[in-house]
Amino acid sequence: VLLASHVALFGVGYWFFAKLLYRDYEVKKRYIQVLFATTFMASASMFHLLLATLAGLLAPEVRAAAWKVDHWVLILLSYVALPASFVYTSVQSVFHRSCRLSTTCAALFLPCFWYVVYWSGTLIHIDSIGLSSDLLIARIGVFGVTVVATLSGFGAVNFPFRSIHSFLRPVTQQQVADVEQRLLGIMRMLATKKRQLLLLRQDEVRTTTRRPKEAPEHGATTLTRRVVAG
Repeated sequence: VLLASHVALFGVGYWFFAKLLYRDYEVKKRYIQVLFATTFMASASMFHLLLATLAGLLAPEVRAAAWKVDHWVLILLSYVALPASFVYTSVQSVFHRSCRLSTTCAALFLPCFWYVVYWSGTLIHIDSIGLSSDLLIARIGVFGVTVVATLSGFGAVNFPFRSIHSFLRPVTQQQVADVEQRLLGIMRMLATKKRQLLLLRQDEVRTTTRRPKEAPEHGATTLTRRVVAG
């Protein structure tokens, strides 16, 4: 029953991420979807076990074993998988998919992250260096609450500072219409550029077929210049 519930929760999390949460965004990386679904599965499973305990369902030994498994899965996700994935994806997006550099940065970031999490535990007088699940969850909980409180405070100050002019100077209907017209013009221009790019690519393919000895770099440069000039 627990195995079936875990599989079902994983499937729900995967479907929710792909079909609802990021439906309009191109998140094609499979490991990001798997990490989200795994986090959702472990979190929802612990809530499910809490409800089962209150309702007296399942054997206590089974609930305890499943709780420990979900607990350690969340610990591994919080301490290893999610921070490494965040750094890996960020470095890849900045340095144009450099896999070796991304892996190195993620490996160097993890010890620093662990030290910060350990240091945040001292705020609630956790001085032990033990690796029990309770201490690990307590440290990462303090770190998470601190980060969320910092971001909330920054947002509470930064948003009014950036948007106060919108309330002091109301936007008229004519301004909205002008922005909509500019947006429509940009969309038409992008559609025209895409059509031109498609036609030029077909032309380049025909030219390359007729002249196979021509350097591909020259063809790509010519194509880019023609699209920009058009």
